[in-house]
Amino acid sequence: MISKEYERKQVLSKENFDECLLRLSSIYSCEEIIQINYYYDDEHLSLYKNGETLRIRQVGTKLTLETKKHKQYIGNIRVSDESSESITELPMNISMPYIEAVYIGNMLTIRKNYLLEGCTISLDHCFYLGFVDYEIEVETVNTNEGFSILDGIVSFTSNTRGKYTRFVDKLKDMKNEFL
Repeated sequence: MISKEYERKQVLSKENFDECLLRLSSIYSCEEIIQINYYYDDEHLSLYKNGETLRIRQVGTKLTLETKKHKQYIGNIRVSDESSESITELPMNISMPYIEAVYIGNMLTIRKNYLLEGCTISLDHCFYLGFVDYEIEVETVNTNEGFSILDGIVSFTSNTRGKYTRFVDKLKDMKNEFL
């Protein structure tokens, strides 16, 4: 199934993350989940270079194969086509019509979801490749919902790079260190 995803993201400092956590938790109820994103691409990072993400997301024992493509921005709202399907096991390779993708690494995220009418606000504490970062993400079903709820809680200053982009940037930095 293909759906449109509308989201805003902002990488946060630890201090800003803790402040957002305190403010949101004092207003809204929270659901905490632990998810692992297993990323796939070819040796040339062709999907990454084409603005696509291929991952398997694990939450508990549930595995979901997900793709994101056709990413574009409307102001500072990122729009992408996202598809997903349940799978039963974690493969090392994924064959697609135009690429043979291999497992390149993973990101563990401790996510706190705040479910509001029309949107989900997620505070993410991410661990990957020996690195830790923090992010706030607002996801809605259309461009007119949910984003104003964060006025006064966090200031979105730019189009933040998504998790896969941050993962690949760190992976490239590590590879360059060993060359």
